[in-house]
Amino acid sequence: MLRIRGVSLGNCIRYILFEANLCDTLYCAMLELRTLMRFLDISFILRLLYIVLLCSLIPLADMAVLLELSEILPKYALLSAVTTSGLLGLLLSFLAIRGVLRNMNTKIKEGYYPRVEFLELLGLFPSAFLLITPGIFGDLLGLILLIPTFRRNLGKALAGHTEERFKELYEYLKLYEL
Repeated sequence: MLRIRGVSLGNCIRYILFEANLCDTLYCAMLELRTLMRFLDISFILRLLYIVLLCSLIPLADMAVLLELSEILPKYALLSAVTTSGLLGLLLSFLAIRGVLRNMNTKIKEGYYPRVEFLELLGLFPSAFLLITPGIFGDLLGLILLIPTFRRNLGKALAGHTEERFKELYEYLKLYEL
């Protein structure tokens, strides 16, 4: 790769095009094409189907538990407990995401690449989804995934080979300084 004073030629061209606002359209078109091309990869499709299967099994287990609990507890008490757990999950998710975004913003302003924060943020979204949706199993799994080591590992698993995209995002965020 051709480099000029430590900066790759691609980054120089990208910076010039961003300044001229020409790259936004080209970059979005390339990103959409990359996304569409992933749907032609059989391993990506299989991974997506596994995720859909997992997302459908957890609510089924939660419904079975809630149906059993509805025979023991009053229905309105159960409904208020499920609603309260969803609101608390929303609050916990918001606080965790806000903390990670603050750390990411601080690192970017100091000129450091926030790899760990990118991974944690990516791991927090499934956790937030599980905490907000009603159910006991989802809440427990969501709380476990709020623990930094677990959300970091989940973020690594979800990220796969997207390190280059994170670096592009970091360069973009450096240019526009959150």
